[in-house]
Order: sequence, then C-alpha cells, then structure tokens
Amino acid sequence: MKPYPQDTIAAIATPIGEGGIGIIRISGPDSLKILQKLLKITKRPTSHRVYYSKMFHVKHFWDKAPRSYTGEDVAEVHCHGGVGVLRAILSQIVGLGARLAERGEFTKRAFLNGKIDLAQAEAVLGLIKGKSGIFVEQSTRQLKGHLSEKINALYDRAIALIAAIEASIDFSDEIGSVSPRRLEKEILGILKIIDSYLATAEAGKILREGVRTAIIGAPNVGKSTLLNVLLGEERAIVTKHPGTTRDTLEEQLSIGDVVLKITDTAGIREAVCEIEKAGIERAKSEIDRADLILFVLDASSKISRQEKVLLGKLKGRAVIIVANKIDLGVRGLAGKEIGRVVKVSLINGKGVGGLKRVILKVVLGKGIANDADVILLTARHKECLLRAKESLSRGLQSIKIKQPVDLLTIDLRDAAAALGEVTGKAVTEQVLDKVFGEFCVGK
Repeated sequence: MKPYPQDTIAAIATPIGEGGIGIIRISGPDSLKILQKLLKITKRPTSHRVYYSKMFHVKHFWDKAPRSYTGEDVAEVHCHGGVGVLRAILSQIVGLGARLAERGEFTKRAFLNGKIDLAQAEAVLGLIKGKSGIFVEQSTRQLKGHLSEKINALYDRAIALIAAIEASIDFSDEIGSVSPRRLEKEILGILKIIDSYLATAEAGKILREGVRTAIIGAPNVGKSTLLNVLLGEERAIVTKHPGTTRDTLEEQLSIGDVVLKITDTAGIREAVCEIEKAGIERAKSEIDRADLILFVLDASSKISRQEKVLLGKLKGRAVIIVANKIDLGVRGLAGKEIGRVVKVSLINGKGVGGLKRVILKVVLGKGIANDADVILLTARHKECLLRAKESLSRGLQSIKIKQPVDLLTIDLRDAAAALGEVTGKAVTEQVLDKVFGEFCVGK
C-alpha cells in the first residue's frame, strides 16, 4: 500500500450549482494555518467551535486531530452557495498550499487513519447514492459497524481455528491434536452463516440498482398508458394504433420504499416491419433481464395464442398480470397460475392503488426489509464472501480425504483473507482505488 499522504487537501463538498449554502472542506496538517490566512484570523480558534467571519460572510470551524472525520486536522468554510463564490474561495485555499482532493479522498483518509473500516466507508457512499428508505436504513446500520461486527466474528473464528491447529502441531505432546470432527463442525458453522449472508445478495443488488421492471404484452393493451400512470406524467406516446412503441423506454420511479427501473417495451406480435422487429427483440431481451415483469392483458378480450405461449415461458419468474380495460367488461382472465392478477382500468385509474400495493408486496417478498439482520449491499462484499466460501469448502474436502491437518491452515488463511477484505483488514491499493473512485470529490 502507498505511504500515508502528508499533504493538505481541499474540495467543494456540496453539489455544484446555485444553492443557499456551499461548503468547502480542508483536511491535513496545514488546515488551520490555511484557514487563518484565508480569513485573516489572528487569534487561534478553539477546536470544534463555529465562528463567523466578515470575509466572504462565512461561518467556519476547525476540528483538531484526531477528533475529526478524517482523523486529521479538518477545517470547513460554509459560504453562499453560488458557483463563483465557492470556486473563488477554493482557488485561494489552493494558492495557500492545499492540493485539490481526489474522489473520495477525505473518506479514504478516514479509513487509513482507522476512523472507519472499508465496509463503513462503502456505507458512506450508500448514504450518498441511496434512493430508498430501506437502502439508507441498511447503509446506516453498516456505517454503525453492524456488518463489520458480523464479518469480524467470522474472521476471528477462522483465525482461532488456525491457531488451534498450529498449537496442536507445535505442542502435540502437551495439548494433543485437534479432532477432524471439531474442525468440520466449526467450518460448517462458518459456512452456514456465510450462506445466509450470500442469500441476501439479490436483495442488496435490487436495493442498490433498483428493481429492473419490464412492462410487456401485446400491442395496444395499455403498456405505455401503464408507464404514464405509474410515473404520474405523459412520458410515453399513447395512440389507438398498435405498434406505436417500437423501442424500449426506461424511466425510474419510487413506489413506497422501493425504486423501480421500469421499461416500456414494444408490443409482442408478428412484426410488420424491420424496425418493429428490432423493437420486439429488445423487448424479449428486457424480459430476460427483468427482476419483475408487469404483463399487461386486455381483460375485455380473449387471450391470444401468442400471449398464452409467452405466459408459459414466465413460470418461476416474478410476474404480475395487469388485467387492463375492465371498464369495457371482463371476458375471463388468464395467468393466475403464473403470477398475481390485478384488475385495473388505466383510463380512469381504477385499481392502480391496488396494483402498487401488489408490486410492493412482490418486491418485498424478495427478502428486502428494514429489519433484515444483514443485507449485502455491494457486489464486492458478495465476491469476498464467495471466495471465503470456496476456501472453506476446499478445507472441508481436505478433512474428508484425510489430508495432513497443516494443509487445512492454507485454506483457512485464504478464507480469513477474503473475510478481512470486506472490512479492509487485508486489502490492496487497487481495491481501495476502485472503492473510493466511486465517491464524489469532496467526500
């Protein structure tokens, strides 16, 4: 890993644009000196106290290390939120000896100084990017150290096994060997917990990226109208002519605490031209990728052969049958064996509230809940736990085929390293660059 940086960094910490308040953050050994020179402060300010300065009409404070976000001396200037003001002040700060911060560098320094571990640092990013209450709640728990505590417990168990094996080898006369049964039982216990965490990875992906939702069905059944109704605005073109939607249209919306990345697709039928054919192929691709499918049917008409075939292909998927046009009468509903059937009239809004409740119920049934003990919120955590599981599984196999017990410590060390990577106990510079490269400048 690179040597710890000894310089002082600065950045605008609030979004660029017009706003009531703008914040510039400074961190490093020269933070106080730069703040005093910038605002012509002659008397040394007290740490953790807010002051007002007539220079730029700002409020400012200084936090003495190590009682700060980064663990270094940190200063902040709170000024008017205009772009020109912020950039002018930042330019002066750089002129006084600070360097422009890189993406996530303040939080990276907090990690390097032991203020937070890597899982907690990623939780900060989750709070910045979180679009749903559940994701924010889980990120808050992670920032408080809940995930780290669970992973560290598994790490400690792996290390304890290594110590027991090595002690039994070094002091075999005094303490004897560790029984294969005990080793197997302990490894199986760790694997069981890892599997329970990995089972939440899909929920974490949905919380992180949103529920990928495809609106599908035959032409002119109300797919684009459904998108517009859910969005609350006229986003998709709606006409009486079938085949109006010839490409996919993606939008994002929230229903309760769930974010949907919803795609309106071309009506699936025998294409009448090459353009429509391409749109239908894209629609089929969206169906394959979707976490949730809203299959729109015309409740006033009999289901077609093509619709029956498509319904049959969706067995085992998360599907909601949206039976539209009930204002024109209902001629029998299909698809009950495939998914929940919700009767609606999108033209007058009847049943839309019930549809939203069903969407929430189906999505929350994927293991997404505020009270979940642990949800893996990042793909990196999943990858680390998969590697730990693989190493422990190899260790189990070595016990079963009665290999020398000292070889088991190799697999246990690999498992511990993978677990340690979640919290940053053992991590490369490349991993850190990737994690903190996802942050904005100023955080």
